[in-house]
Amino acid sequence: MENQYLLLLEVSAAADLIRSEANALSIEGGPRVLLAVGVEDVDAAYEALVAKGVTFLRPPTNQPWGLRTAHFADPEGNLWEINQSIEAKPAG
Repeated sequence: MENQYLLLLEVSAAADLIRSEANALSIEGGPRVLLAVGVEDVDAAYEALVAKGVTFLRPPTNQPWGLRTAHFADPEGNLWEINQSIEAKPAG
């Protein structure tokens, strides 16, 4: 299976992954899954989703493992990540 990955984290590591300075999320007793979707341009997808009313837990952020990510929760409380390879980030 090309271009697919699985990431298993301890609860504390997952909380650190989606915590922002302005909006810390406590996931204790909360969701136990994070769904991730690769997109062509995280910043463009972020702006489109914000324009539709999606509230993000963490805005687009470069991660040390080579992905640019942003995180939000859907109305059911499921956590979502949109991501792209930093190398694939469009110039702009």
